[in-house]
Amino acid sequence: MDSYQVLNDVLVNLFRDIMDIEQRAVTCQEFPDITSNDLHVIEVIGVGEPKNMSTIARELSVTVGTLTISVNGLVKKGYVVRQRGLEDRRVVYISLSERGRSAYERHARFHREMIEGICSALTPEEMVVLCEKLADMHSALYGYARTVGEKELSDFIRIEFGRIGADQNITPREVIRDFIELLDLLYQHPGTAVDELLKSEDFNYAKSEAVSDKTAGEFAEFTI
Repeated sequence: MDSYQVLNDVLVNLFRDIMDIEQRAVTCQEFPDITSNDLHVIEVIGVGEPKNMSTIARELSVTVGTLTISVNGLVKKGYVVRQRGLEDRRVVYISLSERGRSAYERHARFHREMIEGICSALTPEEMVVLCEKLADMHSALYGYARTVGEKELSDFIRIEFGRIGADQNITPREVIRDFIELLDLLYQHPGTAVDELLKSEDFNYAKSEAVSDKTAGEFAEFTI
């Protein structure tokens, strides 16, 4: 078996295992009827403002008709609430019920614990390699040539870990979240420098009470 087939098998099996573990982690006495598909629809609906069907379908990359079947099931199970728009009664808005919010939080907690479990033992050097691979995956997903090189990674790490309190308190999950947001912004604003984007109003650091958005001086000369 060649290396491509081995890697493909590993990734396919890993994806299946994560899906299975995810459902078992969320399915409990409180949510005995929830499915993996339910979880992903609930995740996109979220706990913010109600969304219309077209918005949810677009985020899930499915048709409104396909989404309607899923939402019907979630309404019947008590996870989702439908309501007509006040200004336009033809528009249907979808939001989570209290039960749906509880399932959302349990699902989100599973993802947090999974990522932190993977990343908690990573060294800074391994974090750099992980960020490089995330950049590769992002560029492949959106179909562009990767523009993040050693200089951009160095700038990101220098600024990310240079914030006051970050050296002791920042978590790998926060670093990954910030890096993915940075990749999104670099894709939307090609040619813009990393440090410029990190200081812009478009970028929002992962929230942490122990880490400031202000930069400390000792990381100013950080290089990879």
